[in-house]
Amino acid sequence: LTAGNTSGDVTYKKAVGYGSITSNDGQYIYLNGKGEGQFTTALETGKTLTPNADVKLNDTTKKFGTASLALDGTGDFVSIETEEDFGFGTARFCAEAWIYPTSTTGTSTIFDFRTGSDTDVAPRLYQNGGTLKYGSGTTEHISGGSLSLNTWHHVAVTRQNPTSSSTLTTRLFLDGTEVGSFTDTNNYGKTKPLNIGSDYGSVGGNFFTG
Repeated sequence: LTAGNTSGDVTYKKAVGYGSITSNDGQYIYLNGKGEGQFTTALETGKTLTPNADVKLNDTTKKFGTASLALDGTGDFVSIETEEDFGFGTARFCAEAWIYPTSTTGTSTIFDFRTGSDTDVAPRLYQNGGTLKYGSGTTEHISGGSLSLNTWHHVAVTRQNPTSSSTLTTRLFLDGTEVGSFTDTNNYGKTKPLNIGSDYGSVGGNFFTG
């Protein structure tokens, strides 16, 4: 952003805007202030999603739109190649999903940003025996809440400054209620892939059922 006004579709990478909120139309927040980072006025291109095994769409059990992603727990997941958008580094971020588990037996992964190794320091959201968990690498950082079968749940993990402090806190939410937090000093890297419904890697593991 430069001094003055801008209009159109704005995309950005590692950008920060700050100032006074002048209006909020439900889709955009308008700031009277400044911005830092790389801004362009162009539509952002979508991600290329790769289905693995026999991933399907379910047009009966859905939260939004016409269908939901159906994963049977036996090799099904969706993957996205490494993207700078997923390299959160030491910045703030939020990752969220609506999930409908049909099994909570054992450990299953909701999404995983790790690259090719379980020791890679990158976010992973998963459940074990119905308990929601957040970790990075092989470390479990937060555990809490209880997932019910055949029920839509909103899950979210956020990293932000809780006050004016420079310390970043990562919080885990289940259905809008915070279930745990920790002081997060991790550097999550500049570029990462994403697996939805599975652990890292091209063959996956700990597959989600729902």
